[in-house]
Parts: sequence; structure tokens; C-alpha cells
Amino acid sequence: MTAEATLDAFRRTVIDMLAGADRANQLPDFAGAAAAEMLEHNTRKVALDPLLDALGWSFRDRTEEARVVGDTTLFIDYLGIDRETRVAELIFEAKAWNASWIVGKGSYAARPPTEVLAAAISHLNGGAPKTCPVTKEWIERIEQVRDYVVGVHAKGGAIVQRAVIGCARWIIILRDPGKAFIDKTITAEDVIALQMQQMVDRSDDIYTLLSTEALKVAPRGPIHADEIALHLPDPTDIRRLFRAVHVNRNRTTDPYQPQPSIYANAWLIVQRRDGALLTIRSRAAPETIPTNPKFFAEHLDEMQERSDTMLAHMRTAYDAPVPDPSPIGTFPNFATTTGSSPVRRDATGSNYLVATGTAAHYLRPAPNLACDFHSHEACRLIGLQDEEQAVNARSFDRRSFFMTGEPHHCAHRHIKIAKQGVPCPIDVFEAKLCCRACTLQDWCWSAEKLKRAPCGGPPAIAAPANP
Repeated sequence: MTAEATLDAFRRTVIDMLAGADRANQLPDFAGAAAAEMLEHNTRKVALDPLLDALGWSFRDRTEEARVVGDTTLFIDYLGIDRETRVAELIFEAKAWNASWIVGKGSYAARPPTEVLAAAISHLNGGAPKTCPVTKEWIERIEQVRDYVVGVHAKGGAIVQRAVIGCARWIIILRDPGKAFIDKTITAEDVIALQMQQMVDRSDDIYTLLSTEALKVAPRGPIHADEIALHLPDPTDIRRLFRAVHVNRNRTTDPYQPQPSIYANAWLIVQRRDGALLTIRSRAAPETIPTNPKFFAEHLDEMQERSDTMLAHMRTAYDAPVPDPSPIGTFPNFATTTGSSPVRRDATGSNYLVATGTAAHYLRPAPNLACDFHSHEACRLIGLQDEEQAVNARSFDRRSFFMTGEPHHCAHRHIKIAKQGVPCPIDVFEAKLCCRACTLQDWCWSAEKLKRAPCGGPPAIAAPANP
């Protein structure tokens, strides 16, 4: 439930916005000029920016003039996004102060605006009525919003939760743009249409429909698999499911523990129909990644069992089927400072969530191709070692849990360069992992590019017995 104080504050914002916009609209551009109604740019600055700020869509949570590139390039006035995943959640098409209100034509001339807009969308989708029930100006506005919704879905996979057309004097809200423009079904109940004082009277509705508090309903913290139905009651809202592994990497002061000590645990990631991501973690305690190869397969089997158990708990929570985990290539990626990645790092720099698709771990039991370049010495003999000094002990500072000569270690210079170019998502905590031993290999390497990798052909030389 939204706090009454928050709703009261937003109501005052709407009142102040309307009054301020009315005053600004009566001012001439400069002394001696005739007063002229505000154009779209000024309407946005005077009225719509403050309105979106009050709804929680700060400059960090919205993109202005967002580009959707298709046959033509579309520019969305305001696109509300999730700050972490960059998933689109809100489209707001701004209009100038004097933009016309929606009115019906013909048999729709006396109909309520919600019915008129629903009929116009149905007409645009190829349904009834056959004769356009609105002006050409309004059908073009609706078509523009439709293209935004469909374009964002085509490019990013997300279906925005709300779409809005508005100026300082009126606002029209589509409760479910995906239903309207992708499923192509709409009724008057799916539309909110408000003018001036109605915006004040129904400010609570505006807030509960459009605020970040309302739309960002995905829990920020992880949940447990048997709690999924509490947060996502309808299993048909699950668009995709991905396995993941949570990694904690720390420098330890225990002389009997490796540096770094890496703890891992099985997680799942659910992508909702609107594109938002929910994270699900195991109830079991994390376990350290073993350094002894004798126990490595046992560790991977344990992560697989935990992942399977969470998936079984999810399926028990619903009467309807839950989708199987999807490949990592379909993961929408987390937003990072350098672009997007299947790996998300928290503010401490010690915790990482690694989306792994259908695999339960980012590590394979062993590389999927025999290669000599796990050894620094083997690379040095052909002048292609990645660094002058071999990693002879597990290193926190060099981000190398695996040592030279171990099957999961890579010491080849060309692989190091390739990882900088992609960039490698694992590199943030494990810089020298062999790509062939990583389940994210297909995310980084195309099949053609992999053929040109140093390990793409048969081994060049025999690895030394004691590197």
C-alpha cells in the first residue's frame, strides 16, 4: 500500500504543475512579444519533467529521445527504464500545451474518450469499427505509440507495462500496451483519460499506475523458489527462466585457505513478460570452489542438484507448467558501466551473479578441447605467454583462482587480448579462466571466431610435465 503522505505529496505536485504550466503559458517569450501557447519543449520542461520526477522517474531512471532503430528510426520522448537491467517499463509520448483532446467522429462523436480511444486502437489493429473513429491527427498519435511499443519489444524483448500520451492539460494512460498492440485486444476499461481537474481528483490513480514504486514490482533482493507464487502469481507471466550461480570472492587471512577464496551457490533468474528480472536463490549455504581436482566434479554435481531442486520447487508452486531453462544467448543481460553482460557485480565488488542459461555453473568439469596453453611455460616456448611471470599460486590481485598447468587456466596472450575485446564477462573476477572450460563460451565466441582461436586446431606442442 502506498503511504498516504506519498499520495498527498503527489497530488500537490499535480496541482502545482497545472498552475505553473498555466502561468508559463501566459508569458511572452520576451518583452514586447505577443503571448503564445507553449510548444512541446517548454511543456516538457515546465510540466512533464516535474511530473515524472514526482512519479520517481528521475534522470537516472528515464531516457529522453530514446532511439528505436528499425526500417526507420523512432525517437521516444520519455522511456522509463529499470536502472539495473535497462529494461523498458514506461513509454510517455509528450505533446504541446495546446495539443487537442481526443474526440470521436461519426457514431463515436458523443462517446466517452476511453471508448473512443479503445475503438481507435481496435481500428488501427484491423478490427472494428471499419471507419476510423478519430481524427487523422489522433490516429497518427496512436500509431506512433504503437510503433514504440512494438519496436521496444522487437529490439529488447520487453513489453512496457504502461504507455502514456499527455501534455500539461490532459493525460491518457494505457494500462496494458502489450495487450493493446501485441495481443491486439483492448476495451475501454484498459484506458484512463483525464483532463485538468480530473488529473487532480484522480492523482492517486495516476501515481498507482505510473510511479516507479508501482511498476518496479520485481523484488530487489533475491527470493526463494518456494516463494515464487507470492511475487509472481500467474506462471504465464514467466517469459524465460535461466540458471545462474552466485559467486562471492574474498581475500582471506586464513593461511590454510586459498587466495582468493571463492564461494558459489546455485540461483535462478526469471524474466517476466514485461522484461523485469526476478532472482531466486538456494536455501542451502554456499560452498567453496575446491582447489583439489579430486573434489571438483563433486562440487559441480552439488550445484546442479541445488539448481534442479529450486526448479522443482518452482514447478510445485504452480498448477501450470514452468518453462525449461533457456540458453544463455537469450538472456537480456545486466546493465554495466561498459555496456551489458550476463554478470552483475554488487557495490562491494565481492559478489557476482552470473547468468549461465541452461548450465548450473560457469565452470565446466574440464575444457571441451585438448590444448597445451594451460601452461605458461608452453606459451613462453612459442613467445606467446600472457604475462612474464607465471601464476604459480592462486592470486586475488591477479584474479586467477586457477594456476598455470591446471586445465581451467589459460596463459595465452592472444586469448587475453580477445577477452579485452569482447569483453569477457567473467574477467571481472577470474581473468585467466580457459574459455573452453567456461559455460559462457558461446556468449563470447561465435563458432567461426572460435575456429581461429589458438586452441582451435590440434595441440601444437606437448605440455611440460612440471610447468
